[in-house]
Amino acid sequence: MGDVSDRLEVKVVAARGLGEVEGGDCNPFALVRCGAEEERTAVASATSAPEWNASTMIFTDVADAADDVVVAVMHKALSAARDQALGRAVISLRTCFQAVGVEQDDWFPLEDADGRACGEVRLELAYFVDADDDFPEDDSDDEAAGGGEPNMVRGTICRARGLRHPDRAGPVDAYCTVRVGRHKASTATVRRSNGPLFDHAFELPCGDGAACVRVKVKARAAFGSTLIGEAVLPMVEIAAHGEPGCSRWCRLEGKDGEVGKERGAVELQIAWVRDRRYARSLARLGASLGDLAGGLWGPGLGARAEGAEDRDEGPKEDWLLEEDAFAPRHLTSREQEELDERRSAGAMMAGRVVDELEGRRAAAMKPGDYAVQVHVIECRDLKAEDLNGLSDPYARVRVHGRQRKTRVVKKVTSCVFDDVLHFSLPNLTTAAVEAAAVDIAILDHDAIGRHATIGSASFDLRKVHALADHEFYRKWVGLVDTTNSADNGYQGFLKCSVTVLGPGDEQRAHDLDAEYQRELEREEEEEGRGIALGGPTLPPARLTFLVVYCWEAEDLPATKRNLLGTNTLLKCYVVAEAGGASCRTQTRRCRADPKFGEELWFPVTEPVEFRRVAVGLADYVWGGGGPPPRRGDGARAARAGPAGIGVDLAGATRDGGLGGARSG
Repeated sequence: MGDVSDRLEVKVVAARGLGEVEGGDCNPFALVRCGAEEERTAVASATSAPEWNASTMIFTDVADAADDVVVAVMHKALSAARDQALGRAVISLRTCFQAVGVEQDDWFPLEDADGRACGEVRLELAYFVDADDDFPEDDSDDEAAGGGEPNMVRGTICRARGLRHPDRAGPVDAYCTVRVGRHKASTATVRRSNGPLFDHAFELPCGDGAACVRVKVKARAAFGSTLIGEAVLPMVEIAAHGEPGCSRWCRLEGKDGEVGKERGAVELQIAWVRDRRYARSLARLGASLGDLAGGLWGPGLGARAEGAEDRDEGPKEDWLLEEDAFAPRHLTSREQEELDERRSAGAMMAGRVVDELEGRRAAAMKPGDYAVQVHVIECRDLKAEDLNGLSDPYARVRVHGRQRKTRVVKKVTSCVFDDVLHFSLPNLTTAAVEAAAVDIAILDHDAIGRHATIGSASFDLRKVHALADHEFYRKWVGLVDTTNSADNGYQGFLKCSVTVLGPGDEQRAHDLDAEYQRELEREEEEEGRGIALGGPTLPPARLTFLVVYCWEAEDLPATKRNLLGTNTLLKCYVVAEAGGASCRTQTRRCRADPKFGEELWFPVTEPVEFRRVAVGLADYVWGGGGPPPRRGDGARAARAGPAGIGVDLAGATRDGGLGGARSG
């Protein structure tokens, strides 16, 4: 498809089942990216089921750069906070490429960063080839694809009149759907009208003369929709009007042809025609399936193709249309026995490995409902973030996508919170439990602008659960600022408790008065010797090195152009961050595929105190610069001046440098 001038048309219609954000309903908008091009819809206000009906987005960077289109549904923050991702869908364009000019209207599931379902988004997709690059006007493909028979139902849903809701009187929020077989098209919703104007064109593939066109008019409601009426048009009746088609008003009836109650009528212009481009797409699809089958079943298909001419059964391509053409090659009894033995041995070995891994995971963490309790007790010696030499600290705790905050204490560097935050995590899988963490951040509250991070600490859910009584109890931890490379060392100290309870676990009851008295006595004894820091695990530390091997990058987008409008060379480098330290490679000049061949060494202590390594790829710009990748901020790439474009190296679209990835 790379040698033709083509385009992809995308229309974001609606979404449903979106989750709530902090403060209530979300303000969603959709971000659509195809290759290096990006478009977005308007922002819908305070709804979990927005209807954008956005204007059609046209993407031309399809042939060279895109095998799929990425749709991200975001929450628009009304304050200075950053927009929040609600869900993401990656839609393969293979179906669109094989059905040129045919509109695909469907609901696609959204997933969050952890791969969990979080709603659906409705898109209308269509792929078009430019008329100047159309296929030759010969009938060879048409003959191979079934002669000149009609294969496409084409028409327009014009308008409706006299619509009546079956349960109440008054205007309705109406929309109309057309279905032929398994293909369906739908109009936008027209608000509060008994005679809505739809004016929606549609194209639905159909090659069966015995099929029917089913038209339904529905009333949109807060939860679901209600059928107003439907009409059924036999294909033979449409075919009787030939290629020009017909225009008629269709009286709406009840479900399964129920009559006796006036429901209104809908006007259709409809024709059953032959779409030559769609026929050729089907022919190409058949040929590609033949190639795929040949690769899967090996020489068996090749032998059939070669024997076709010997049997004088027509051209070589004819055998592709036979029903038994895709049968695998027949084996002798001995070959079949050896194959069965190899398969059973491989399956047995794979089963043993899987059982062993599942046993280890099940023994470590059981799936089910988990409860996390975080007691933020007090802070000491916090870094001053305000000009008066003090801070306005509060604690923000995040656990598995959920967030809670403590109260704000004004103008201090040491304070007592004594706030208990609870998190309920239902139906967690073993993998989700092992990947979850408790992230506690102490931030400086500002009335205007972004709240600065003083420091943070992270607890692995699995490690806390493995401790005695499943708790990290009333201990001090050091706070490290991973968002600012200039802040080295501890930025303060936090005293806290973290409890993780899984299926069948019970929380230990503590005598708070007696324990508090013992803490006071211990602090008096240790006065002058500093704070004794704890942690989920405190084995002896051993100095070692973490090595990040940087080999090469591929297919990088162009970020700069010269005065003549052509792309200039990239000046790429890799920057990595681990445990608050950052390191980068040398700068490489290249077009799109830089070769690095370098190692980035980080001195660390075992066991390590961080959980992830952030890796970013940036394009150097003279006079530019920016922060290194930050842990806990979505695998963001380092910026290198204004030429940065966000293309995540792991496949997700992000804002940042040329790309970013995270490994753990």
